[in-house]
Amino acid sequence: MTSPRFLRALTRRCACALAALSVALVANGQDAQEQTLDDVSNELTRAVFRRRPWLAAERGWEEVGLGVGRYGFADRAWWIHTIEDLEDALDDMRHVDLTPEQTARFHALAGATSVERIQHESRSQERWSAESFVRRIQLILGGRISSPPYSPTAQAEVLHVLDELPGYWKSARQSLVSPVEAWTREGMIELDQLEHFLSARRDEFANGFDDEARAEVGVRFDAAIADIAAFREWLEDAPTGIGGSEVRVEARRWEAMVRAATGTEWTTEEIKVRLTRDLARAERDYGPRWRDAGAVVTNGSVFDTNALVSLSMRALELARSVLDLPALDADITLRFEPLETPLCIGNETSGLDGNIETIHLDPSLLLRDDFGTRAALALRYGYPGEAFFRNQARAAEDPFARYLWGVGAAEGFGLYALDWIQRIDAPDNVFRDDRTFAAEAARQRLVEGARLLAALEFHAQGLSTDEVAEGLRRRTGLDLERALQEAHNVVSDPLLGVGYLVWAELRLFEDALGEEEDAHGAIGRTLRATLSTTGLRPVDRKLLSARAQ
Repeated sequence: MTSPRFLRALTRRCACALAALSVALVANGQDAQEQTLDDVSNELTRAVFRRRPWLAAERGWEEVGLGVGRYGFADRAWWIHTIEDLEDALDDMRHVDLTPEQTARFHALAGATSVERIQHESRSQERWSAESFVRRIQLILGGRISSPPYSPTAQAEVLHVLDELPGYWKSARQSLVSPVEAWTREGMIELDQLEHFLSARRDEFANGFDDEARAEVGVRFDAAIADIAAFREWLEDAPTGIGGSEVRVEARRWEAMVRAATGTEWTTEEIKVRLTRDLARAERDYGPRWRDAGAVVTNGSVFDTNALVSLSMRALELARSVLDLPALDADITLRFEPLETPLCIGNETSGLDGNIETIHLDPSLLLRDDFGTRAALALRYGYPGEAFFRNQARAAEDPFARYLWGVGAAEGFGLYALDWIQRIDAPDNVFRDDRTFAAEAARQRLVEGARLLAALEFHAQGLSTDEVAEGLRRRTGLDLERALQEAHNVVSDPLLGVGYLVWAELRLFEDALGEEEDAHGAIGRTLRATLSTTGLRPVDRKLLSARAQ
């Protein structure tokens, strides 16, 4: 007869075995979910850079070649199938138990796939913007043949892209079913500039090859230049779109795209209320100072850029001493340059050339040559702002981090640098009580907020480009010509200014942490959390922090 003691011991052993099995099954399940998240992250990043190789060029992504042959009319089917497959993989995870870290990654990836789907469905640039097709080639080629010496990798990439240009321009002809007249004109101007750029560097680039290959390289350059001229000739005769420049994402899609990109829960109406209030407050506090007469900076006479690097490093040293920031890659050196050539694309683009981070300065922000303007540019785009974020994103194990900083993450982090540095209570903080810096930091946030409000009013509320331009001029003080250019940028990029919402979410994250620690502790923890998880949106970090407690 079995004794009660034996039965109790057997029961305990069975319970322990079942518990161990349960733990093992959960661990195996978590490992499987982690693998799925890794697979989605890797595939999405590779697919995005394969689909848009100019982004790979801008962000130093080397896993896919920089040819443009895959960006073709027929590749749209491959692209939407890729998105659908990634969405299916994520949908299978919606009802399983995930760790806090997995939950945060899941939401970030789901948001990214939503952004890609909405952008694909709207296809605004593919349908309407000839200029965007040209700028993509400028992005890829500009940094690789601007000046010698040319690395073997750069030589191979340049020739590969040149060889694929006939197919790329063919795809552009098939895609531009209703091109906008203004973007067609800009496209022709930039084609002229691109043709001149290649012609001027043809011989210099060919001299980097041996005698046998030099003539062949020249022939390939000539063929590419002829292809550019042929595409320009086609644009001259192409009928422009029936809608002028009034081409919209539309309200529902715009709100969904912004919420997916940033993770914010605010609706379009709530975003507009927030922006209108913030812009009015900034105008009340700093408007008179912005309009004071000053030494206006022109794009061709930017102040000493070495001063920007010096101020940037000084701010980083302060942040390290007070906030315990992680170390920056010692091999990265900053170089600030004015946005003065057609091959410096966008408002505030950057690129990594060897160990040099080149930052092209936004002409809308070059107000005057004073400490405030220099400090704001230095902190926002350099150390400890966008350059720090991009440096951490490039080094991250998750390749998705490299993708994410193209949809507002880096811009928001840069705006946050203008914010927290003024709140560091330290004797050597020269930025804390400087009124010119406070005013310029507010103005730079105002410009981004005004861009976002312009995107909202155009895509979600139906304002015309002229009305959007007038709103931008009134809110920012930009001249009418620049305001019109900004309005056109809003049409082609519905997410313009979205970094403002990322900055706002970072402040909310910091405020939540401030309930547990002092002000410096909350700022430092916000910065460290952001730099250690560059593949997450601020709301995902907030979710991770809440679930981990």
